[in-house]
Amino acid sequence: MTIDGKIIGLPDLAELPQWDVRMETRWTTEGVFRGIRLVDLLARYGENASYKRLTLTANNGYKIALSPKTQEGMDTALVAYSLDGQLLDTRNKGPFWLLWPNEVDKLMTGEALGDVWIWGLIEIREVPWN
Repeated sequence: MTIDGKIIGLPDLAELPQWDVRMETRWTTEGVFRGIRLVDLLARYGENASYKRLTLTANNGYKIALSPKTQEGMDTALVAYSLDGQLLDTRNKGPFWLLWPNEVDKLMTGEALGDVWIWGLIEIREVPWN
């Protein structure tokens, strides 16, 4: 994955606090996802401490934009890299998957669309305040 042009790999992620979350999504059965909180990843590897928007890109070209000031649950968003101890790969939504543990109940009942969940995550770009 790249963050603002810097290549970040699993050895880099090992230096950050690891989080395990047991959950089920629309796209998977229940399991334990392991990853890094998005805010921790950005604090360590991001260019800007103050940014207005993030653009996240998947390996299939799909993109989402997030505004940290308005996106609920930003402090708990998880960049997962494994499910039940197995590294995510392109066949199972990898190499990285942005998950929203606080939104999973709404996702499963249809109250949330899942439009801020992105799998196959390969790039994060910060758009600074001007």
